[in-house]
Amino acid sequence: MRLITNKKFFLSSVLLVLCLFVYDYLVIESISDSIKKYYYEEYLRILLYFSISVAVSSGVLIFFNNVIFEKWLKKIISWYLPFAAIITSTGSEGSFINPGKDDLALFFSWLLLGVTLLFILVQKFYFKVK
Repeated sequence: MRLITNKKFFLSSVLLVLCLFVYDYLVIESISDSIKKYYYEEYLRILLYFSISVAVSSGVLIFFNNVIFEKWLKKIISWYLPFAAIITSTGSEGSFINPGKDDLALFFSWLLLGVTLLFILVQKFYFKVK
């Protein structure tokens, strides 16, 4: 028996994105500007980028079977999200040589989508997973 399927994962990631948007609209708008800037730029926007990329990637995986989804969870997500979170957390204020946390989060979000599409193509056409 599977604990998580691609539809459940997609719905939970979309729900997370919606909760972050509601949190941003209701809570962040009501606090002062200095606290708002700190929390929004440091945490909420980075979490939003990662959750949107996971939601889009899992949305693409809905059109494929659960075998590809389970391999994606085990081979891509299990190492990718912790690695991306660690590298993103080491970002600085941002400059040309040393990118900021926002830039790193956006880069890793797009990279996840690219790696997911490449993984699907390899699994579907090279390994012939049905």
